[in-house]
Amino acid sequence: MDQSQVSERILGKWVQIQSFDLADGSTNPTAWEWNDVEDGFKLELLKDNNFIYSAFGACGTGTYSFNPTLQRIDFEFDCPIELFGEMTQTLTEYFDMNFNQNQRIILAHSSNAQTQKQAMSMLEKVR
Repeated sequence: MDQSQVSERILGKWVQIQSFDLADGSTNPTAWEWNDVEDGFKLELLKDNNFIYSAFGACGTGTYSFNPTLQRIDFEFDCPIELFGEMTQTLTEYFDMNFNQNQRIILAHSSNAQTQKQAMSMLEKVR
């Protein structure tokens, strides 16, 4: 699949169906835990590079840029959001796609300080 096809496939409305949370960072390998999510956050990526992202409360809009080579999406929010106790207006999320399973995407959320504070979410395309 070429980069333009990936770019087109991320467009649309996604809903969080599972979270993958750090259970114990002191073990080797690190312990993670998948949890099903009811009424998860929603992410809509629009063709004009605007987004609607309900994971961060009242501030949920802005613009994004997509880098299929690095498999990342850079979000620039219209106002500050709180991420792992830090205030920021930018967020970079790395992703992995699985289009064979009902068009699902996994987003890796991490703090801008690049600390152990991170989590992942599995989202499913709803349109």
